[in-house]
Amino acid sequence: MTQVNGCGRCQTLPEPPDGPGRLFLWPPLGHSLGKLVAHLREAGGSYQLRTDAHCVVVGMG
Repeated sequence: MTQVNGCGRCQTLPEPPDGPGRLFLWPPLGHSLGKLVAHLREAGGSYQLRTDAHCVVVGMG
């Protein structure tokens, strides 16, 4: 598992899947959501912030 910035208030992210797909994440706190989006933005990852569903959809593969 990969820990994001070592924050004690955040969970770790699962390993990437073997094939292409989408990962839907519903962070429990606004703090976690902000850190997740910042990390994806910095890493250049493919993601969509779904404010209507309070989740982040991450493109995998």
